[in-house]
Amino acid sequence: MTKSPVQLTSFSACTSEYSSLEHIFEAWLTPPAKVPLFPEHADESFAWKSLVDKAMESALPVEKYRRDCGFILATTKGDIAALEATLDAEDNKKTGVNDVLRNLDGHRGYGGISQCVQALGDRFQLHGPRFCVSTACTSGLVGLMEAAMMVSAGDAPRVLVCAGDIAGRFVRDGFLSLKAVSSTACRPFDVCRDGLALGSAAAACLVQRVENKPKEKQGQSTVFLAGWGISSDAVHMTAPDRRAGGLIRAIREALAMADVDPGQIDAVLLHGTGTSYNDAMETVAMREIFSHRPPLTAVKGLIGHTLGASGLLEAALAGRMLQRQIVPPIAGLRTPEYPDMSWVRAAPRHQPLQTILKTASGFGGMNAAVVLTLSNAGRS
Repeated sequence: MTKSPVQLTSFSACTSEYSSLEHIFEAWLTPPAKVPLFPEHADESFAWKSLVDKAMESALPVEKYRRDCGFILATTKGDIAALEATLDAEDNKKTGVNDVLRNLDGHRGYGGISQCVQALGDRFQLHGPRFCVSTACTSGLVGLMEAAMMVSAGDAPRVLVCAGDIAGRFVRDGFLSLKAVSSTACRPFDVCRDGLALGSAAAACLVQRVENKPKEKQGQSTVFLAGWGISSDAVHMTAPDRRAGGLIRAIREALAMADVDPGQIDAVLLHGTGTSYNDAMETVAMREIFSHRPPLTAVKGLIGHTLGASGLLEAALAGRMLQRQIVPPIAGLRTPEYPDMSWVRAAPRHQPLQTILKTASGFGGMNAAVVLTLSNAGRS
């Protein structure tokens, strides 16, 4: 069933290394040779709160539109550093975990995920429906889909989506136990890749009905969310389906909803974690879906894997790709393991861009895909 497209406005993002979406995009055009494995910012107790606050402040609607503005928080772990700090403080006390969780709100940062949603909504005076999405590393894209469905159904005229996660101790230890972290640098799809890098980030985006078109910024076109899809592999807790069944289904759903043929996709911004399983799985999906080999790019070699924030942050970057008519190179890619694909490497590629596919995958077999376009209708 084809849905009416919704418009995406007021993109914003920040990481522990880059202060704005524009700074991230410019760095992506000429990425450094190496991304730090564990940003120092990740160890600060208030990192999550400061990143999320900054992203939201940059994307908020004007005050008169906040009364009926919905709010979705998309995150894998929320303010996990606050929980870690509290557990450390309570380490020598006979306090149960449930007691700790109840006492988190207002202790350090914003507390547990449910408290985060309410605290952020109250602080920024977003009085529409509020809830949280936590679907591992697809959280950001799923939050975007949920907002689009709310707007399309008339539940709210506009919804602010914010996604944020930090590479705190809990996250680092988990990925280290899986032996998934690179010892050198994140190099997605490269023959010498040896794992992912972790990053801390937050991103935000305002989702609105098409008829509520805001005044565009000078020199920028409006980006539309034309279609989306989501599926589950149901294969393994952490490893993806090697045949890419779930990702293929999600992409096909998104294309069908957008009324776009695979041949009309001008570029793909992949999940691109730099792990052997994920990179191989995504390559299988690209071979299955596309015969025309669209340009493929990824950004985690620059900013690291930012977990639940990654989907929304990278959707915002895809929006900038459309507005700038340029495909940045895959940071860290030198020698592709799969040379038959159209990888963008070494230098940006200038070309006409009308429609971009953005994908994401996560633990639990989650897969998500969105189709972003500069047009408010599928091309025929």
